[in-house]
Amino acid sequence: METQPLPDLPDAVWARIPDGARFEVIKDKPRVTVYRIEHPTGALYLKRALNGQLGNEPTMCMHLFRCGMGPEVLGDWPSGPDHYLLTRALPGRDALAFLDTPSALVRILADAMRRLHALPPEGCLVRNTGEMMLDRAMRNGRNGRVDHGLLRFIGFDDEREAYREMCLRSAFPFSQHILHGDFCLPNCILDDEYTVRFVDLGYGGVGDRHYDLFWMVWSLSYNLTDHYAQEFLSAYGRDRVDMDGLRLFALISAFNGYRGRDYYD
Repeated sequence: METQPLPDLPDAVWARIPDGARFEVIKDKPRVTVYRIEHPTGALYLKRALNGQLGNEPTMCMHLFRCGMGPEVLGDWPSGPDHYLLTRALPGRDALAFLDTPSALVRILADAMRRLHALPPEGCLVRNTGEMMLDRAMRNGRNGRVDHGLLRFIGFDDEREAYREMCLRSAFPFSQHILHGDFCLPNCILDDEYTVRFVDLGYGGVGDRHYDLFWMVWSLSYNLTDHYAQEFLSAYGRDRVDMDGLRLFALISAFNGYRGRDYYD
């Protein structure tokens, strides 16, 4: 990780950062830069993104913080072409640090997802429904936009066949649950008591839980093996999982790009 001072921050952002803080660049992408800010009073994270790229992250962070499941938002500043989000660091380490005990990790994450999906959706102001995701995927499919890596993961070589199957499955009855929207191992933070809280919530909102289920299946398959993805589904509760819905959201994810963010290969 690179340590450097932050240049050209708006005054409103600097006003919330304690004197003597040390900045570490932990992500530097064309769309977003993330800094970890170290200070004796506690660590912070500052995310700087192009306007429109944070999505609903500030709102979802605040909502899940009130539910005890997300980070505290210290500031949220649209400024010129950029948008800044300052949050207090959650205690603990992300789930990638626990891959040496995969079965225990799977059970912890399945319980955390059940707790998230059990939150009352009426209290959440953000919508990212199955209907919205499907409509966007249909448009992308008609325009030839698809993530070929995800297509291969779900067993397709031909995007036209995948699009036809998505259309055939489009009458699936969508559920209404609070979603993380990017439920993958790096976004699950486990504290010393193995309580899970969540970060990177920009694609969250009220929608169908099979979207979260698909992305955890993908993340476990990628970082471990499919065996642990199947173990996760069993721990979450097979009675809560509709395999037709899981298949549909795998297809929707492929046509909507990498975790819903239009990253195509």
